[in-house]
Amino acid sequence: FTKTAGSLGQLTLDDESIYVLDGQHRLAAIKEVVKSNPNKFKNDYVPILLVFHHKTDPGYARARRLFTTVNRYAKQTSKTTNRVMDEDDGISFLLLRFIREFTFLSKRIKCTRTNKKKLVVLANSESMGKSDSEYLMSVGSFYEVIFNLLPTGQKPLFTKLRKAQTLPQVDLLDDAYGEVEIRLDELYKTIACWKQLELNQIANLAALRNSFGGHPLVRPVAIIPFSLAFNEAREANITLNNIKSLVNTYPDLSKTPWVGFLWDPTRKRMHGGQEVKRLAYQVWRVLLGLATQQEKTDTNKLWRAKVDPQNTNPHLNLP
Repeated sequence: FTKTAGSLGQLTLDDESIYVLDGQHRLAAIKEVVKSNPNKFKNDYVPILLVFHHKTDPGYARARRLFTTVNRYAKQTSKTTNRVMDEDDGISFLLLRFIREFTFLSKRIKCTRTNKKKLVVLANSESMGKSDSEYLMSVGSFYEVIFNLLPTGQKPLFTKLRKAQTLPQVDLLDDAYGEVEIRLDELYKTIACWKQLELNQIANLAALRNSFGGHPLVRPVAIIPFSLAFNEAREANITLNNIKSLVNTYPDLSKTPWVGFLWDPTRKRMHGGQEVKRLAYQVWRVLLGLATQQEKTDTNKLWRAKVDPQNTNPHLNLP
């Protein structure tokens, strides 16, 4: 090792065995990069942490214990962090591009928050609090909306390439961006409060996201399943006017069909989770006329179990 200005000292190794405890993928990446052009990186420095242990049974035991501890208690990155940082995920690529290029979304998607230490960090939570009235949803929720708005035929390809850690080709990404952009524009035309927010006719969503429920489509847990049903409705050639009329017919979380399964009137809060999203999607399919007769029967049964668990009204049905 060569001692440089500002260094703490010089470490000399004789015949030592050194192995990588953590960061094998980084080491592999460095080796591959150096192969292509070693002269370009010959003056670069990479920080490492060396951990010493004796070549005795207690020494080896200490090394093994350190290895298992590092792997067992390593802090996992959040799902939202993975979605924002993944260079091989086509939806992540579209997500960042929309936030950078789509002016309205750059102001209405919550990307960061300030934590208790007053540090600005990534916004991981799906739910929107009282202080988030200017935002439609978080960056993690928007990721799901983008995937839902992809053409149905492209979804399996994006999923397959993501699992293979391969970014889709540029032309596929451009096509997908254009298709999702069209759907987002249609959403603004369909959901009146989104359009009002876009046109600055309302400053925020405080009046529509309140302790009495408000509008379902300003709540991320409701926006996500609606975006999927909306995309399927448009692919089935259901007009924007018909969808808009339907949205305007059921704009209140405190009323049927949302109260009881999306909105908890007693606790004055939204229900969350994947099960709620799935049911909301199925309800929208029924309302939009996309569901088969069997789907209607099954969805109605699931919906009644949520809104009337005591079966006080055996004739209760979805609108």
